[in-house]
Amino acid sequence: MIRDYLRGYKGTLITDGYHPYHTLAKHSDDIEVAAAGHMRDGSSQYSSNPSEKEPH
Repeated sequence: MIRDYLRGYKGTLITDGYHPYHTLAKHSDDIEVAAAGHMRDGSSQYSSNPSEKEPH
């Protein structure tokens, strides 16, 4: 399904390390993968709610 969605794409995918993207890149000459870490985890430590704990 990922292969179909990205058919014709050429470039770098910036991902959270989801393994199927790496598998896709391994079998493609047109796609590279750059893992950016878990984006949800990084943004969850910064909340607009002042009652929540400050990030460390």
